[in-house]
Amino acid sequence: MAFDYWLVDLQWSSSSYRSSINEPPLFRAQGSPLTISCTVINSRSSHEQQFDFVIYKKSAPERMVNIISTGDPSFPYADYSKRVRNGDIEVERLSSFSVLLHMKELLKEDDGDFECQTPNQLGTYLGSYSAKTTVNVIADTLSVSSTATDVTKTEGESLVFECQMSTQTFQHTHLSLTWYLQGESDSQVQPIISLDKDLTVRPGKAFESRYTSGFISVDKVDETTYKLEISKLQVTDQGKISCEGSEWIQDPDRSWYRLGQKNVTVSSVQVQPLSEYRDFVQVESPNGGVREGEVLQLKCTVEAQKIQERYFSVAWLKDGREVAHMDPRGVVSISQEYEARDREGEMKVWKSSNRDYVLFIKPVRVMDTGEYQCRVWKEEKGAGGVFTQGRSQDSSVERVAVTVPESNLVVTVPSAAVSVTQGSLLQLACQVSGAKGQVSVAWQHRSDKGTTVDVINLSRSGVMEPGAQYRQRVQAGNVRALRPTASNFTLEIANVLLTDSGVYRCTATDWVTERDDKVKNIDTSARTHPKSRNVRVTENDTVELICTVKRPEAPLSVTWKFQPTGTPSQADIVLLTHNGDITWFKELRNYQLRVQAQAEETRVVLRIMRASASEAGAYQCVVDAFLQQVQTSRKLSNKLSVIVSRPESSLSIATGPQPLLEHDANSDVRMECRILKATSNSSRFAVTWQLQRPGEKNQTVVSMDHDSVLSDPGEAERYSLRRHDAQLFELLVPRVETRDSGQYHCLVEEWLQNSHGVWYSLPAKSDLLERIRFYRPAIDTFSLTIQRVCVEDGGEYSCEVAEYQTDRDGNVMYIGSSKSGITNVRVLLPESNLRVQKKNHTMTVSGRQGEGFTVDCQIVSRSTDKSVFEVTWWRQEEAFEKGSPYPIFRVQRDFTLQKMDHTRHGLFFSRPRADMYSLAVTNAELSDGGQYYCWVEEWQLTPRNTWRKMAEDMSGSLTVLKTRTRLPHFSVVPQSFTCLMHTRIPRL
Repeated sequence: MAFDYWLVDLQWSSSSYRSSINEPPLFRAQGSPLTISCTVINSRSSHEQQFDFVIYKKSAPERMVNIISTGDPSFPYADYSKRVRNGDIEVERLSSFSVLLHMKELLKEDDGDFECQTPNQLGTYLGSYSAKTTVNVIADTLSVSSTATDVTKTEGESLVFECQMSTQTFQHTHLSLTWYLQGESDSQVQPIISLDKDLTVRPGKAFESRYTSGFISVDKVDETTYKLEISKLQVTDQGKISCEGSEWIQDPDRSWYRLGQKNVTVSSVQVQPLSEYRDFVQVESPNGGVREGEVLQLKCTVEAQKIQERYFSVAWLKDGREVAHMDPRGVVSISQEYEARDREGEMKVWKSSNRDYVLFIKPVRVMDTGEYQCRVWKEEKGAGGVFTQGRSQDSSVERVAVTVPESNLVVTVPSAAVSVTQGSLLQLACQVSGAKGQVSVAWQHRSDKGTTVDVINLSRSGVMEPGAQYRQRVQAGNVRALRPTASNFTLEIANVLLTDSGVYRCTATDWVTERDDKVKNIDTSARTHPKSRNVRVTENDTVELICTVKRPEAPLSVTWKFQPTGTPSQADIVLLTHNGDITWFKELRNYQLRVQAQAEETRVVLRIMRASASEAGAYQCVVDAFLQQVQTSRKLSNKLSVIVSRPESSLSIATGPQPLLEHDANSDVRMECRILKATSNSSRFAVTWQLQRPGEKNQTVVSMDHDSVLSDPGEAERYSLRRHDAQLFELLVPRVETRDSGQYHCLVEEWLQNSHGVWYSLPAKSDLLERIRFYRPAIDTFSLTIQRVCVEDGGEYSCEVAEYQTDRDGNVMYIGSSKSGITNVRVLLPESNLRVQKKNHTMTVSGRQGEGFTVDCQIVSRSTDKSVFEVTWWRQEEAFEKGSPYPIFRVQRDFTLQKMDHTRHGLFFSRPRADMYSLAVTNAELSDGGQYYCWVEEWQLTPRNTWRKMAEDMSGSLTVLKTRTRLPHFSVVPQSFTCLMHTRIPRL
């Protein structure tokens, strides 16, 4: 049987059938529309081409899901059939061989690979009948916001509006912003001016001439703020002003796609013509001001001809902002700022006659102080009762001063001038004293340009309320308002910017509680000093708790009770009976009792001596009144929390006698670890010595606990730890060997003893508190932000909330506390990417004068751009191939040069490039033969300003050979030699 074979070479020509789709990858925002084109090229069929669209979702990349087909209505799978039926997914046919897939609203599950399939309509296959593209569905993070206001201006005046726009998209995107005007009679908006995605300014068609004349401009004030300025206003500028922000991303085909679009109304603008207005408006206010809590009544009088036949709308303004408005039908609307007071019946507006309009406020508050005026519009009543608003007229301004009850509030600023550098932390303090109740504080900033904005408010309940321009910085933890003590308020701005320079103002408000439990404002320009219900002390401090009984009229017994932290029940500490007997239920060494009897009050003072964690908890005194030996009443005080924290460590140590030690083999080496500063004179110390050999992890060689008990982990018999005095610990390494080479670290742990004789370790001082930002965005929400996170910040985090309530007498009562679950935080180090050139080289030296060679060390890649390097050159002599290599030269990370082979002269270091370290060996001799290479350590400075080794790598070797020449006969005379101890690394 025989066979014949033919070899056929098939190739697709440029005229073959081919399907084309959008070039991947495509990034689209969740909720935005998606359009994908699919086109058949070089089809030989005369029939209309059918198209099928399928998806391979990232959640199940092996599974094909049908979306839609032009030829089969039953083609979609259940995942997409409903959206196809509803018209949310459809195919638009452009021609017989080209279609567009439209998805009106992308969902997160649409993330994946889209494939366009073009079923073959001929009997033969000549090309590619499908094409794929990848669609990544990302979150829509575009934010556009502005503070909406209603503005009335006169023709010819100027207007300035601001709009904030930002995005958190990880991909590289551009932003554009357009300002629009919708006239009162216009159904469509018209563009005023745009700042395009390439920062090109484009005026709207109707505003081109005014832009050219410089009467309209748009500016980007900072990273998130865009400003529109219109000079010489025209009457046609009346209407609604809005800003529209868009986020753009560039597709692989270089075309731009709009990822998202947000629109916000900025203002409603009224422009009055410059015509003469003959009517007259005036406002009357009380003479001599008004006291807080009294009635404020302002009357606005309109003088006009035939006033009974005319219609007006009236608005009351305070400091230029609308308070209330009455339309010509008598319908009253209150601004959002005053809605709560309107609901409580504190504010009313009515028309008392054809010409008189009244604003009534009771009770009046200090915040009502300001400049008042009324604004009146003429209204024309048309067919069907529809009113058309005409031009307006403002009354003169009346100043209203609201006086407050006598207050002893005082505000002081410790420092009137503060200087900081860009990127550092700005701290401003405001000290308050003499208040009668709770306090809220508002911080304001006046820039160098004279603009004043709200930075942040700290409400009387501790809620931080950011100003509009500072909201993102507050949420990021870079701006916060604190109250470190009862009388101190602090504004902190981290990563300070140049635009943060200027004048800052601290305004405090004092609040007290009225009998109907409403919080009443006492003084808007004063500050408070409320009595704290938390006592924070350090371990071993003395605490005094005072139980005060006002005007005792009967014999009393007083019991102090204690509820330890984390326990539900109370226990008695001490009982002072009505006949003077004292009974103790706790150890006397921790408590003392003192009674101070006066005419108006009696104080029973409980003193905690040397407070510890065992004394932390809630304390309460119970007072019982007796009449003829019979108990008649009982009163319980509020609970007072005592929080005991451990002292902050001030431990400081030093090692010696010098950073680099070189010793002969078999000699004794001594290293010192000295305590320079301790937290307490009674501190004890646990000391551990660790050895880090090159390329290996730290290994504990010997340790001593705080009771001076030595441990022996493995090799401890070779090491000796001695204590010469209270502050000096010495490590002795007898008869050193080369394997003892490396870096030795001394670790010291400080221990203190509490009042109960229990020893506890004191953690090293941490900078975590300096990097923590605390934020309370709402009354029931507390947020914690850690900036510049590092590995040591990993661990278990939880929060504990204590609840307090104010009674009718203003006393703060402890209600209870609860602890959250645990959040485990793990901080990962950047992935190591250090790589050193490993190419090997060989060269020959003959010993001629002036001959030399260079050992190059090239860093091919690094882990981060902020890395620094420590480079050590090593040599392995030709005659000792089975021995250990030894270091000859080192460049430390601070570029300190260290010559390690003192027998060799003529070693010169250079750094010709950022990634190249070179060591030149000049005047090479035959004895310089051997292998040379470098060892590179990559280091990075942590957020705690400590250095961390990230990676190590070794270069290729340079082998230096000696020229082979005939040498005269010689004899070898044995000589003694000295072995130097150096750091050892693995052999080549």
